[in-house]
Amino acid sequence: MRRLTHHLRVNMRARDAGNDWHERLLEIGNGDCNDADECVQMPEEKMCSSDIVTEIFVVTLDSDRTSKLCECAILRPKNDHVQRLKDTAFDRLRVEKKLGQKNLQKCR
Repeated sequence: MRRLTHHLRVNMRARDAGNDWHERLLEIGNGDCNDADECVQMPEEKMCSSDIVTEIFVVTLDSDRTSKLCECAILRPKNDHVQRLKDTAFDRLRVEKKLGQKNLQKCR
């Protein structure tokens, strides 16, 4: 049996967004896009319509693929939002019992 491996090389949303997407990210990061309520308006087609953790990281995170996790990112403006997403993602990470808490902290 042949084993096939697939690697994501291009973010399809970013590719389809043209060359302006990186400028938009910089504007968001600099706070230049915030309205009076500190919200950023995004086009509907750029919004995630499902669970964002599943869309970015897949349903179950395989411990054999942890080296690839550094290539994935979810941009969130507030630390409490980030913590909730991180907790959801790490809950899906399959790790063996022998992986201690100290090693798990290194992964985070």
